[in-house]
Amino acid sequence: MTGRARFVQQSLSHSAPHQTEPVPLPEAGRNPNVPQDPELRARQEATALLTALKAKEGKKAFFLVVDDKPANLEFMQEFIAEEANAKNTGHVISLKKDGESAIRLYQAFREQEDPEQRNKVVAVLDGQLDERDRYKEGKQVAQKLVEISTANGWEVPYLVGRSGVSSLNRELQEAYPDHYVSTFRRNSEEEFDAVVAKL
Repeated sequence: MTGRARFVQQSLSHSAPHQTEPVPLPEAGRNPNVPQDPELRARQEATALLTALKAKEGKKAFFLVVDDKPANLEFMQEFIAEEANAKNTGHVISLKKDGESAIRLYQAFREQEDPEQRNKVVAVLDGQLDERDRYKEGKQVAQKLVEISTANGWEVPYLVGRSGVSSLNRELQEAYPDHYVSTFRRNSEEEFDAVVAKL
Protein backbone atom coordinates (compact mmCIF):
# COMPACT_ATOMS: atom_id res chain seq x y z
CA MET A 1 0.00 0.00 0.00
CA THR A 2 1.31 3.45 -0.82
CA GLY A 3 1.96 6.07 1.85
CA ARG A 4 -0.82 8.24 0.46
CA ALA A 5 -3.34 5.42 0.66
CA ARG A 6 -2.34 4.65 4.21
CA PHE A 7 -2.71 8.24 5.36
CA VAL A 8 -5.80 9.29 3.46
CA GLN A 9 -7.95 6.21 3.70
CA GLN A 10 -10.12 5.39 6.66
CA SER A 11 -9.01 2.87 9.27
CA LEU A 12 -10.99 0.87 11.78
CA SER A 13 -9.36 0.03 15.14
CA HIS A 14 -10.28 -2.72 17.59
CA SER A 15 -10.81 -1.74 21.21
CA ALA A 16 -8.66 -4.47 22.74
CA PRO A 17 -5.68 -2.94 24.58
CA HIS A 18 -2.71 -2.21 22.33
CA GLN A 19 -4.28 -3.80 19.27
CA THR A 20 -4.83 -1.87 16.08
CA GLU A 21 -5.66 -3.39 12.73
CA PRO A 22 -6.29 -0.83 9.97
CA VAL A 23 -8.87 -1.90 7.43
CA PRO A 24 -8.40 0.53 4.50
CA LEU A 25 -10.97 1.26 1.86
CA PRO A 26 -9.59 1.23 -1.73
CA GLU A 27 -9.23 4.51 -3.52
CA ALA A 28 -11.45 5.44 -6.42
CA GLY A 29 -9.58 5.46 -9.70
CA ARG A 30 -7.40 2.51 -8.71
CA ASN A 31 -10.11 -0.10 -8.42
CA PRO A 32 -12.95 -0.39 -10.95
CA ASN A 33 -15.23 -1.68 -8.18
CA VAL A 34 -14.89 1.55 -6.19
CA PRO A 35 -17.47 4.19 -7.13
CA GLN A 36 -16.19 7.46 -8.55
CA ASP A 37 -19.07 9.41 -7.00
CA PRO A 38 -17.74 10.99 -3.76
CA GLU A 39 -21.20 10.88 -2.17
CA LEU A 40 -21.45 7.14 -2.75
CA ARG A 41 -17.91 6.58 -1.47
CA ALA A 42 -18.82 8.51 1.68
CA ARG A 43 -21.91 6.36 2.22
CA GLN A 44 -19.90 3.18 1.80
CA GLU A 45 -17.28 4.36 4.26
CA ALA A 46 -19.97 5.45 6.72
CA THR A 47 -21.54 1.99 6.51
CA ALA A 48 -18.19 0.35 7.31
CA LEU A 49 -17.58 2.70 10.23
CA LEU A 50 -21.03 2.12 11.71
CA THR A 51 -20.74 -1.64 11.36
CA ALA A 52 -17.40 -1.66 13.17
CA LEU A 53 -18.58 0.73 15.88
CA LYS A 54 -21.74 -1.26 16.55
CA ALA A 55 -19.66 -4.32 17.39
CA LYS A 56 -17.86 -2.48 20.18
CA GLU A 57 -19.10 -2.35 23.77
CA GLY A 58 -18.90 0.25 26.51
CA LYS A 59 -17.62 3.74 25.83
CA LYS A 60 -17.00 4.28 22.13
CA ALA A 61 -16.70 7.01 19.52
CA PHE A 62 -16.03 7.83 15.90
CA PHE A 63 -12.89 9.98 15.57
CA LEU A 64 -12.87 12.13 12.44
CA VAL A 65 -9.40 13.59 11.91
CA VAL A 66 -8.87 16.44 9.43
CA ASP A 67 -5.34 17.56 8.55
CA ASP A 68 -3.71 18.34 5.20
CA LYS A 69 -0.35 16.88 6.27
CA PRO A 70 0.04 13.08 5.93
CA ALA A 71 2.59 12.89 8.76
CA ASN A 72 0.11 14.50 11.15
CA LEU A 73 -2.63 12.11 10.09
CA GLU A 74 -0.34 9.16 10.72
CA PHE A 75 0.62 10.46 14.14
CA MET A 76 -3.00 11.10 15.15
CA GLN A 77 -4.11 7.65 14.01
CA GLU A 78 -1.42 6.02 16.16
CA PHE A 79 -2.03 8.34 19.11
CA ILE A 80 -5.81 7.90 19.18
CA ALA A 81 -5.59 4.13 18.76
CA GLU A 82 -2.99 3.77 21.50
CA GLU A 83 -4.80 6.01 23.98
CA ALA A 84 -8.24 4.56 23.26
CA ASN A 85 -6.97 1.00 23.60
CA ALA A 86 -5.19 1.82 26.84
CA LYS A 87 -8.43 3.28 28.24
CA ASN A 88 -10.66 0.48 26.90
CA THR A 89 -12.51 2.89 24.64
CA GLY A 90 -14.06 1.43 21.51
CA HIS A 91 -13.28 3.53 18.48
CA VAL A 92 -13.20 3.88 14.73
CA ILE A 93 -11.03 6.44 12.96
CA SER A 94 -11.28 8.19 9.61
CA LEU A 95 -8.44 10.35 8.28
CA LYS A 96 -9.24 13.15 5.86
CA LYS A 97 -6.90 15.60 4.12
CA ASP A 98 -9.61 18.17 3.41
CA GLY A 99 -12.70 19.55 5.09
CA GLU A 100 -15.10 18.84 2.26
CA SER A 101 -14.59 15.08 2.32
CA ALA A 102 -14.75 15.08 6.12
CA ILE A 103 -18.07 16.94 6.11
CA ARG A 104 -19.44 14.62 3.43
CA LEU A 105 -18.51 11.57 5.49
CA TYR A 106 -19.92 13.02 8.71
CA GLN A 107 -23.27 13.69 7.07
CA ALA A 108 -23.41 10.18 5.60
CA PHE A 109 -22.51 8.72 8.99
CA ARG A 110 -25.29 10.59 10.78
CA GLU A 111 -27.86 9.85 8.09
CA GLN A 112 -27.21 6.10 8.28
CA GLU A 113 -26.95 5.56 12.02
CA ASP A 114 -29.87 4.36 14.10
CA PRO A 115 -31.69 7.48 15.39
CA GLU A 116 -32.41 5.60 18.61
CA GLN A 117 -28.75 4.82 19.15
CA ARG A 118 -26.74 7.88 18.20
CA ASN A 119 -22.97 7.61 18.37
CA LYS A 120 -20.48 10.03 19.83
CA VAL A 121 -18.38 11.80 17.21
CA VAL A 122 -15.08 13.53 17.94
CA ALA A 123 -13.79 15.88 15.23
CA VAL A 124 -10.04 16.45 15.52
CA LEU A 125 -9.28 19.53 13.45
CA ASP A 126 -6.06 21.11 12.28
CA GLY A 127 -6.27 24.89 12.47
CA GLN A 128 -4.83 25.66 9.03
CA LEU A 129 -5.73 23.47 6.04
CA ASP A 130 -4.66 23.65 2.40
CA GLU A 131 -5.25 27.12 0.96
CA ARG A 132 -6.41 25.59 -2.31
CA ASP A 133 -9.33 23.77 -0.69
CA ARG A 134 -12.83 25.06 -0.07
CA TYR A 135 -12.39 24.90 3.71
CA LYS A 136 -9.09 26.54 4.53
CA GLU A 137 -9.36 26.43 8.32
CA GLY A 138 -10.42 23.85 10.85
CA LYS A 139 -12.78 26.42 12.31
CA GLN A 140 -14.67 26.55 9.01
CA VAL A 141 -15.05 22.78 9.07
CA ALA A 142 -16.33 22.98 12.64
CA GLN A 143 -18.84 25.64 11.64
CA LYS A 144 -20.25 23.41 8.91
CA LEU A 145 -20.40 20.36 11.19
CA VAL A 146 -22.29 22.37 13.79
CA GLU A 147 -24.66 23.83 11.18
CA ILE A 148 -25.48 20.43 9.69
CA SER A 149 -25.99 18.88 13.12
CA THR A 150 -28.22 21.68 14.37
CA ALA A 151 -30.34 21.72 11.22
CA ASN A 152 -30.98 17.97 11.43
CA GLY A 153 -31.36 17.65 15.18
CA TRP A 154 -28.17 15.61 15.52
CA GLU A 155 -25.82 15.73 18.47
CA VAL A 156 -23.03 18.17 17.66
CA PRO A 157 -19.59 16.51 17.51
CA TYR A 158 -17.08 17.13 20.23
CA LEU A 159 -14.33 19.36 18.87
CA VAL A 160 -10.61 18.92 19.44
CA GLY A 161 -7.95 21.37 18.31
CA ARG A 162 -4.89 19.93 16.62
CA SER A 163 -3.04 22.99 15.38
CA GLY A 164 0.61 23.63 16.11
CA VAL A 165 -0.36 27.29 16.47
CA SER A 166 -1.92 27.81 19.88
CA SER A 167 -3.93 30.84 18.78
CA LEU A 168 -5.81 28.74 16.19
CA ASN A 169 -6.80 26.19 18.83
CA ARG A 170 -7.89 29.05 21.07
CA GLU A 171 -10.02 30.55 18.30
CA LEU A 172 -11.80 27.24 17.81
CA GLN A 173 -12.39 26.92 21.53
CA GLU A 174 -13.72 30.47 21.81
CA ALA A 175 -16.01 30.00 18.80
CA TYR A 176 -17.53 26.77 20.15
CA PRO A 177 -17.06 26.70 23.94
CA ASP A 178 -19.96 24.27 24.44
CA HIS A 179 -18.46 21.67 22.12
CA TYR A 180 -14.70 22.13 22.40
CA VAL A 181 -13.31 19.51 24.78
CA SER A 182 -9.56 19.32 24.34
CA THR A 183 -6.38 20.13 22.43
CA PHE A 184 -4.29 17.22 21.18
CA ARG A 185 -0.55 17.75 21.25
CA ARG A 186 2.24 15.24 21.24
CA ASN A 187 2.27 13.22 24.45
CA SER A 188 -1.14 14.59 25.44
CA GLU A 189 -2.55 11.69 27.47
CA GLU A 190 -4.37 14.06 29.85
CA GLU A 191 -6.03 15.84 26.94
CA PHE A 192 -7.32 12.49 25.67
CA ASP A 193 -8.76 11.79 29.11
CA ALA A 194 -10.91 14.90 28.71
CA VAL A 195 -12.44 13.35 25.58
CA VAL A 196 -13.04 9.96 27.18
CA ALA A 197 -14.85 11.66 30.06
CA LYS A 198 -17.45 12.93 27.58
CA LEU A 199 -18.23 9.53 26.05
